[in-house]
Amino acid sequence: MTKKRSLWPVWLPYPSSWLQALLILLLASLGTYCMRATGLFGLRLSEMIERPEPFLFFGILALLSPIVWITLCHHLVHLAIARYLPSLRSGEMGDPVKTWPDLMSWWDGLYGWMVAALSTMVSLGVFVLFLPSMEVDFVGDRPYLESSDAIASVAGSAWLICAAYLYQLETLVQQRIRAASQAQTMPKSPKASVNTPDVELNRLRTQMGLTTIKKYKR
Repeated sequence: MTKKRSLWPVWLPYPSSWLQALLILLLASLGTYCMRATGLFGLRLSEMIERPEPFLFFGILALLSPIVWITLCHHLVHLAIARYLPSLRSGEMGDPVKTWPDLMSWWDGLYGWMVAALSTMVSLGVFVLFLPSMEVDFVGDRPYLESSDAIASVAGSAWLICAAYLYQLETLVQQRIRAASQAQTMPKSPKASVNTPDVELNRLRTQMGLTTIKKYKR
C-alpha cells in the first residue's frame, strides 16, 4: 500500500478511481431511461385515476431505484473479477466477495448514487457557466446551440472528473481506516516483553531486601 502511494500522487485519482467513474457513467446513462420510464408510468397512472399519489410514489421510486441496480452491477463486477481476474483485486475491495450483496455492496450502490447525483449537478453547473458564451438561436419554440457538441463534451468531461475525484476520496478514506485498524491490532513491541523479566526480578529483590533497583542497574 505504501508503494502505491509513493508511485502515484494522492491528488491524482488512481486508475481504479477512473474505472469506477467510467462504470458509474455507463450505469447512469442506462439508468436514466429506466428512471424516465418509471416516472412516466406513475404520471400516466395519476392521470388515469386523477390522483397525485401514484406519481409521487413512482417518482420517489425512480429517484431511489439507481441504488438497487448500481449495487447489483457493482456486485456482479466484483464477482467476475474475483472469479476470473483475482490478480486485479486491490486492498480496497476487502474480503472475498459473497454470492449475495452484503453491506459493503449496498454502500457501493448508495455511494455510486451520490457520486452520480453530485457529478450531474457539477456538470449542469458547467453547462450553465458556459451557456452565456454560446450563440443561442430560437427557431419557433425550440432553442438550439450551434456549439452543442463542444459544450456537451466539456460538461461530460466535468462529470467524469468529478466522479473520479469522489471515488479517489473514498479510496483514501478506506486506506486511512484500514491503516488505523491495522495499527490497533498490531502486537506490542518485543522490547517490552524482553524487559519484563528484568523488571519483575528487580521488584522481587527489592521486596526481599537484597538490593534496590538502582543498585541492580549498576
